[in-house]
Amino acid sequence: MKVKQIVLPLVAGLAAVAGAALAQTRDYSPETPFGSLREQARTQQAWLEERLERNLPMLMRKHGVDMWVVTMREYNEDPVFRALLQDILFEETRVGRTGNEILASVLERMRAEGLNGTMYTHPIRDHGHGAGPLIGRWDYQASIPGRGDPPVIPSMSFSTEMQVTTPVPEWDGQPVRMAVEEEAEITAEGEMRWMLRRQTELHLVR
Repeated sequence: MKVKQIVLPLVAGLAAVAGAALAQTRDYSPETPFGSLREQARTQQAWLEERLERNLPMLMRKHGVDMWVVTMREYNEDPVFRALLQDILFEETRVGRTGNEILASVLERMRAEGLNGTMYTHPIRDHGHGAGPLIGRWDYQASIPGRGDPPVIPSMSFSTEMQVTTPVPEWDGQPVRMAVEEEAEITAEGEMRWMLRRQTELHLVR
């Protein structure tokens, strides 16, 4: 199999999708000039679908590329990836918000992005699972009275557990669940960051 390393400009094919994007008409609002998060997600999904189904195969055929390999590093994501569930969690986890409030926001944005997944995040460190807000449970994706009511405070640590299920065409559309668990913390200044680093590659065990 022949594999070439090529650079595809991010703007490739945007002219082809401009009509589709403009067709999504809406009322202009100065508070949200690019539309609501849901409207932005629909536009991003339309662009992504156009790139994956039309532009990318066309460019691969043109340049004789047999395989498209995506490498990702933190803060340098490939343009094919429009959003990650981890990114949504980081953006929604802020000091003063309760676990239930964070869960509701994460699930709303996840569904707007067309992601079929679940969110479960629990506090860790000196008190294990006990001290701090739960953000969902792996088997219960709704507000949790009591355990989900405490607010996030500075200098908290969390184990972020989540998964996204996606049908795999090569397996006759069989849904495949990809789960990940990483540790993150809220700093004393209220910044959400990884305690070590984000996992960006799969570890193959032979």
